[in-house]
Amino acid sequence: MTEDNIKVNSYNPVLHLSSNNDSKINYAASEILNSLGINESIQNLDGDEDKLFINDILVASSDELLKYFDILTLERERMFGTDKHGRANEGRFDWDATEASFSDFILNIKEKLSIPVTQKKFKVIFSHDIDWVSSRVPVSIVKSLISIFETKGKPTWFSFSNALKNDFLFSNYSEILLLEKEYGVGTYNFLLSGSYGNGRYSNRYAIDWDITKKFMELILTSGNEIGLHGSYYASDRDSYKEEAYKIEKFGGVKVDSHRNHYLRFSSRELPNQLEKADIKFDFSVGYSSKIGFRAGSADIYSLFDFISDKTSNILEIPLIYMDRAYHINDQTNVLFNLRSILEDVKKYNGCVSILFHPSTFAVNRDWFKFYEEVIKMCLELGADVSGKISNVQH
Repeated sequence: MTEDNIKVNSYNPVLHLSSNNDSKINYAASEILNSLGINESIQNLDGDEDKLFINDILVASSDELLKYFDILTLERERMFGTDKHGRANEGRFDWDATEASFSDFILNIKEKLSIPVTQKKFKVIFSHDIDWVSSRVPVSIVKSLISIFETKGKPTWFSFSNALKNDFLFSNYSEILLLEKEYGVGTYNFLLSGSYGNGRYSNRYAIDWDITKKFMELILTSGNEIGLHGSYYASDRDSYKEEAYKIEKFGGVKVDSHRNHYLRFSSRELPNQLEKADIKFDFSVGYSSKIGFRAGSADIYSLFDFISDKTSNILEIPLIYMDRAYHINDQTNVLFNLRSILEDVKKYNGCVSILFHPSTFAVNRDWFKFYEEVIKMCLELGADVSGKISNVQH
């Protein structure tokens, strides 16, 4: 929910529990109430079956409560195994990624209870994963040399001449920033801070490099946010707190937001790990290759801490879109599909995030025009693109 959260009065939520210790049922019921904007505490009563009533009206059965627990917590993904990165194997998912099933469920309850739909603007949080700050590193230069022989008219990496320029990626990012400023777009920018290395999944820069500090200074002076881009192995090593501290130390900024590199994380362990790192907002729950609602929600929701067996203090801003290289060659279809998703977010008065990697703009300048089209689309639909979520209440 946002600062424009709907105000409702005289609602009496009652949760009948077959077991008073069922944290899953309590979590699902609480998320339903939060999404409805109902602030009253749930009255728990013993019962033969788990059911949620509001003003004596049945709004969620036992099956529905468990169903939306599995959807919001990504438990429904576990049966499909993992991919080569150890992530949930989204290529095998058997549901429609474009369906915001939980948000649709909430909308139906609002209609049943005659809760008015507010006229507040929905929010689209633009974000950047900053995977590279310098093109003058061995891996980048090698990729540039390989690209010379692989290009076939379509760039796959920075040109060799650009790769040798010291401030090439900084200038590229500065240009993106000017475009965002023109349209009033605020952004969350996620920085890597693990150890620098040349391995396949190593970080491509160190947080204490001068060029990294230059990036951080530009982000902050522009009024944008800096967050932690949890490293590839952060989930395995539980290194989020250490990585967040490094950004705070060298950037002089409090880090309270996060997105995992490669969207690689453990859904059961991440909430507890992030809470120990004093993170408040996570942006990791989204598809790596699809446009849509991975957790069935078009709005901010609380994660569930499986380790502590309770609702987490971490708020999730769903990721509905991530740029992929092939999108630039299929812009018409991608923009059409993204617009359809954004229209749903507007219908639900939700808050979601979208992701563009600055390095893709440096590889192919066609991304600048595509990015501008996405910004204009959001504004045309009436979205708040200011990037302000620090005052969100849930």
